[in-house]
Amino acid sequence: MSEVLLLGDSHLARIRGARTRHIERETGRRVVNAAVGGANSLDLARQLNGHRPADTVVVSVGTNDAAPWKEVPLPRFRRELTRLLSDLPEARLIYLTSPGVDERGPTGPGDRTNAAIQRYSAAAATIFAEHGGTTLDVRFALSGMSVDVHEPDGVHLTHRAYERVLTELVQWIGPAPHAGVTGPWTPASP
Repeated sequence: MSEVLLLGDSHLARIRGARTRHIERETGRRVVNAAVGGANSLDLARQLNGHRPADTVVVSVGTNDAAPWKEVPLPRFRRELTRLLSDLPEARLIYLTSPGVDERGPTGPGDRTNAAIQRYSAAAATIFAEHGGTTLDVRFALSGMSVDVHEPDGVHLTHRAYERVLTELVQWIGPAPHAGVTGPWTPASP
């Protein structure tokens, strides 16, 4: 069975249980989730360690890298991502951008800002493109939702927002090779 490996922060770490089964059912691929809440780019190599190579790797980092109390400078962030992707030459790579934060919420002054998070997401998208990967823009995917997309903490996504993100992610992952797909998978929407 083809495998999808999830690496990174809580935006992927929260894909457990029914969410994992949904991806597996829709794509015909096994999902292995090594993502951990609170993780940043410095944690990716440790998350990858011990996992056999997957045919698809989905990464979500940037939200915690932009947090002032644990900030990873952009040059180091770029180096860590480049190192990770260099270790995955055969995998299809998908970067899941940060959904940003609700700056009206409890994050407040001295916390993450959407401007800072966007700089990390843009840097990661560039690195993924340089390594033949693609980027799923979560903020774009969530645009137009008529409900708040963030939980009261201002950082994590609501259940309804996750439903939308999972629908997009399933399209980006695509069906397993045994499902009759040949060549690289092209998602239906950018």
